[in-house]
Amino acid sequence: IIAIKIIEKTGRADPQRLLRMFMHFSKQIDNWAVCDGLGMQFLRGIIKTHRTEIFDIAKKLNQSGDPWQRRLSLVMVEWYTRDGEAHQEIKPLLKHLENDQEYYVKKAVSWIKRNFKKGK
Repeated sequence: IIAIKIIEKTGRADPQRLLRMFMHFSKQIDNWAVCDGLGMQFLRGIIKTHRTEIFDIAKKLNQSGDPWQRRLSLVMVEWYTRDGEAHQEIKPLLKHLENDQEYYVKKAVSWIKRNFKKGK
């Protein structure tokens, strides 16, 4: 988790490297805390400047056979639930995972839906 915070701070200098590292680390997730730390902190430095790339990665991870990557596909776009214009990009990700049987994927689906209802 500390490493995630450090990388988040330095990611603005080389966003493409940060995105490659994100994909590399996404394959090593084995619990919700690492998933959420990676999804919510790692990309924070580029979240406003690299939206297209972040959503492209989310779409790819959303189709993964790995439940942690599927959860990550939603966690990494959670910040964008605050932006009503992004909801149309998030909804297909949600729809694809609505009937997922994995507990932590279900939790992420519920989380994003709650954010939508809050008007975030």
